[in-house]
Amino acid sequence: MKNKILIASLIGFTLSLSFYSCVIEDGINNPENVGKNFPVIVNTLNTFTFTVDADDFSLTRNETLSFDTDSLTITLVVSSYSAGSGSIVVRNSVNEIFFSDNLNSNKVVTLPAATENTPKSVAITLSNFRGKISFVVTKKK
Repeated sequence: MKNKILIASLIGFTLSLSFYSCVIEDGINNPENVGKNFPVIVNTLNTFTFTVDADDFSLTRNETLSFDTDSLTITLVVSSYSAGSGSIVVRNSVNEIFFSDNLNSNKVVTLPAATENTPKSVAITLSNFRGKISFVVTKKK
């Protein structure tokens, strides 16, 4: 008898938790919010990618890069910009800035970048930013 009561209680508790979690999950109630303010960073040998769909999003991020070449392509796309500010700064192995851009308007920037030193770090700063950002530094093929 005690086992039946315990099993019934556990089943009831589990069901109540599953229903409760469905009610408070913002992505279920507001599917348009799924993925907002969730930056995706890929940092591998000879490739760095940062992407975010931001809605009043703030971030300060420094990444150490891993490149074995100084022949690069840099692409920056800012779309759906509506508010806030931000910046991206890439420094080389002697701590010189070789790419820098402010993120305060829609833009598309694509450029080959050859430096005497390989890129070593990227600093990304966003303050109450609203818009979409895609930033890629990759080895030139």
